[in-house]
Amino acid sequence: MIYLLHGENFKESRKKLHSLVGSLFKKEPDVSKFLIDNESFSKELLEEMISGQTLFAGRYIVIVDKVFENKEAGEVVLEKLKLISKSENIFLFIEEKINKAILSRFKKWAEKIQEFPLKSEKKDNKFNIFGITDALGRRDRKGTWVLYQKALSEGIQPEEVHGILVWQIKNLLMVKDEKETGSLGLNPFVLRKSLGFASKYKKKELVKLSEELIRIPHESRRGMEDFNISLEKFILSF
Repeated sequence: MIYLLHGENFKESRKKLHSLVGSLFKKEPDVSKFLIDNESFSKELLEEMISGQTLFAGRYIVIVDKVFENKEAGEVVLEKLKLISKSENIFLFIEEKINKAILSRFKKWAEKIQEFPLKSEKKDNKFNIFGITDALGRRDRKGTWVLYQKALSEGIQPEEVHGILVWQIKNLLMVKDEKETGSLGLNPFVLRKSLGFASKYKKKELVKLSEELIRIPHESRRGMEDFNISLEKFILSF
């Protein structure tokens, strides 16, 4: 039986190795543990671990530690993979770096393969929730819905999305048919975008959207419909 743990996050793969060994000992208290590394590796030792017997009862757990860093040792292991997979003993391979060809061979014979890549650094560019208001302004129903789902996946609550949609509709109503827009007190950037978006709606449409948004939290508090479902229906219907 073969397990392969590999990847550049060697701290995590080691942690998994110790956890796996501990679990195996709980299941089979009589099992014996052996280590094969670059210093102790030999073809004869590997063959003994595959089929040999000791005075101890039970199976072996054989930890094969980074032997693929030695090209000759790696070639021997690859030659023996089929025999190792059929062994009654348990072979736990742990490697930091292995190429695709070696991984492909293991995939053919291993019981389980687990990769431990280095965790990527967190991205600084957080999800921009105001993209939803822009999509609404453009009357892009599909885009609004996709961004809403993205917001939910980022942990943003439906109530927060609802709030910015109310804000957007309010701005569009403010600039609609208003000639003296400079007196509205809107940020110049927001004002410019609102003027462009307002042209895509009739005033009665904006009034209706505003009323529907106001209705959502009231019906949710009364237990008539889930807030998230109501908001999603609104987005799919505007």
